[in-house]
Amino acid sequence: MRTSYCFILLFSQLITFAWADTFVNICDRGPWADEIVIQAGASSCEAVSQEAMAKIKELSFFGYGIDFIPKHAFQGLDSLQSLNLTYNNLTNIPESLFHGLSALQSIGLSHNNLTEIPGKLFSGLYALEHIGLANNKISSFKEITFQNLPQLKDLVIGENQLTTLPENLFKGSIALEKLYAGLNQIASLPENLFKGLAHLKLIAIWGQSLLDLPEGLFNGLTSLEEIYFQGNYIQTIYPNTFKNLPSLKKIVLGENQISEIPEGAFSNLISLEGVQLGSNALTSLPENIFWGSPNLQMITLDFNNLESLPEKLFQGLTHLKFVDLVKNLLFKLPDELFKDVRPDLFVWLNSNQFTEIPFKSLRYLYNTKKICIASNQITYIPDNAFQGFPLLKIIEIDQNQLTTISKNTFQGLPNLENIDLEGNQLTFIHENAFKGLEKIGVIELADNRLNKLPTNIFQDLPSLEKITLGGNNFISISRQEYGLASEIKVEGVEDLP
Repeated sequence: MRTSYCFILLFSQLITFAWADTFVNICDRGPWADEIVIQAGASSCEAVSQEAMAKIKELSFFGYGIDFIPKHAFQGLDSLQSLNLTYNNLTNIPESLFHGLSALQSIGLSHNNLTEIPGKLFSGLYALEHIGLANNKISSFKEITFQNLPQLKDLVIGENQLTTLPENLFKGSIALEKLYAGLNQIASLPENLFKGLAHLKLIAIWGQSLLDLPEGLFNGLTSLEEIYFQGNYIQTIYPNTFKNLPSLKKIVLGENQISEIPEGAFSNLISLEGVQLGSNALTSLPENIFWGSPNLQMITLDFNNLESLPEKLFQGLTHLKFVDLVKNLLFKLPDELFKDVRPDLFVWLNSNQFTEIPFKSLRYLYNTKKICIASNQITYIPDNAFQGFPLLKIIEIDQNQLTTISKNTFQGLPNLENIDLEGNQLTFIHENAFKGLEKIGVIELADNRLNKLPTNIFQDLPSLEKITLGGNNFISISRQEYGLASEIKVEGVEDLP
């Protein structure tokens, strides 16, 4: 027993001597010394004790312009929790730089010139929660780089030059919650990349060169809430890619090349709130694509090539608030399309091929506050057509082919605030077209074919603030003639008396 005790005592003394021989004095640590002196509360580098160093919890070298870092720079900082090295000029890092910093929770190395990361740089940092490596020049990671970091929650590796991610890159880092890897050059992802990451909540791998998402990529990710894969070259969505993801709230797949989506692709996702599919190559959609996802609030399908929509596309979507259908090839909507949705849903219909406003489809949206159907081919608005929408605040019918606005076009709209009729072919507006619109603040009539307006057309509009009239054929305009108070701004007409 005494022999064992003596051996332990001798061993501890050897370790102490070894530390004494290898410990680098603060004054010999170059530009790193100043910050350590400040954090240690010392008057000079000579006055910094090892005990004081061991109490330092935070160091920041943000924007110091540092281009070299010695392996002993942080030696003795046993309690260090946060280290910020962002916005410097580092090109490489010693593999042993963080060894011994067992309390370290956050490392910031973003916005440097790093081209590679040593495989064991983060090895043994079992308290580490955040790693920032964005905006460097890293082209690849060794498979062990982020393995076995049991507390790692956030990993930021975007805006590098990565072309691939090793299949076992996150093995053993079971607490990972957020992965930010946007703006790299990744062309494919291993199907098992996220295997075992049951706590993963967010994946952002946008702005890459991906052609598809492996069908089993998200298997087992029961905590996953947000997926961002916009700005890739994805052409195919597999039938089971988004299955069994009970926590998923947001799917962003815009700016890809998706031409077809399989039936039920986004169905039975009970937590799903938003799907973004804008700027793809879709020509049609399956009827049941969203069925069983009752909490959907937002769907964007803008900038596609959709010619028609299934009548039951939004069946059961009782929480839907916003649908973006801008810049498609739609010329009509199914009569019952919005039967199940919220009556205040806003549907954006600009830049399609409508020749008339689809009031029969829109009748279910009787509490909507906006009707936006600009840049279509609408030639006529029936009398009293908007009376079924008493809460309307904004009507945008600009850039169409309207020639006439009748007496009753906008009647029965007590909350209307803005009417945009610019860029049509209007030659006639009835003198009572705006009568009774007590909340109307803006009337936009520019770029039409108007030669004159009825003299009392703008009278008795107590909330009117602005009128646009440029690009018409007016010979003269008089405030007095049109009953326009001096505080009302009139745009597009010169020398208004």
